[in-house]
This record gives sequence, C-alpha cells and structure tokens, in this order.
Amino acid sequence: SILIAVVFLAVARASREVRPLQAWLPVVFLGSGVLVTISFGSHGAALLESSAAATSADILHLLAGAVWAGGLVPLLISILHVRHTFDESTRRSALSQLLARFSTTATLCVGALVITGALAAWLQVVELPRLFQTDYGWTLIAKVALVVPLLGLGVINFFWTRPRVGADWGNAAADWAPRLVAAEALLA
Repeated sequence: SILIAVVFLAVARASREVRPLQAWLPVVFLGSGVLVTISFGSHGAALLESSAAATSADILHLLAGAVWAGGLVPLLISILHVRHTFDESTRRSALSQLLARFSTTATLCVGALVITGALAAWLQVVELPRLFQTDYGWTLIAKVALVVPLLGLGVINFFWTRPRVGADWGNAAADWAPRLVAAEALLA
C-alpha cells in the first residue's frame, strides 16, 4: 500500500487538477488500512474475552500515534519553510497558527494514546506484579520510558514555544521551535 501511495502522490503531483488535500486522502486511507491490519494480529486481538474492545483500542492507539509522531517531520519542514520564506510579521503569524493547530491535534492524539494505552495495559497485564513478569510488561515499561521525554518536549512546545512565537519578542521561541520539533521527531 505504501508503494501505491507513493505512485498516487507522484501522479497527483504531475496533474494540475488534483489539489494537495485530495492527493493525500488516498494516502491516509491506505496508511490507516495498514495500521488496521497490524491491529488484527496484535496482542489485543489474541485476547479471548475482550478481543473486539482491545483490537478497537489498538487501532485507535496506532492511528493516534501515527498522526502525532508522523506529523512531526511535516511540521518541522513547514516550520523551516515558513522561517525562510516569509517576512518577520507574516512569519510570526504563520508559525503561531501552525504550532497552534499542530498542538491541538497532538493534544487530542496524546489523550487518545493515554486512554487506549491504559486500556491495553489493563487488559494485558491485569495485575501489577505481572508488569515485571511478562515480556509485554517489560516492553510497556521501555515504551513508557521513551514516551516520557517525548511528552516533555511536547509540553515545552505547547506551554513555552507556541505562546511565544507570535509575540513581538518571540524570536527566541521561533529559533527554538525547529530544534525542539526535530528532537521530538528523532525521539518519536
């Protein structure tokens, strides 16, 4: 499906009649389909009693993670483009809007990740001691250890960078925005 998506985007780019959003919709659809197929072979799908709930939560978890983590590189590219293309006042406004929109999306995705991840952990681990006695539990601990610094960078971007980029004295924030987003993307 990835190959089909790349071919479709190349054809759509060559065609002047297809708008960018129209070109990306099939890519999003195909990418979501790949994530759904992964969920049907996941730990949640293997549960006997709550397979449907666990698989549904896994699908939502993967989609939210893909939107958040997958959106970081395009966000970084957009920030760099805006910083090098527009004049000072337009740049501040565009960066402010860009970061605000991505922050809203990221916040919703992180909320979905926390809820669906907690549900999956509760269904898989069942008892706290099993967190340290199963491969799933140790993988979960490692995953959380990687996500905590990622969330920390997101919190810095949300509470420090985003509000300051549009301000008159937001040059420092505008300078730090691509660095923080790049670090977030690398960690993701």
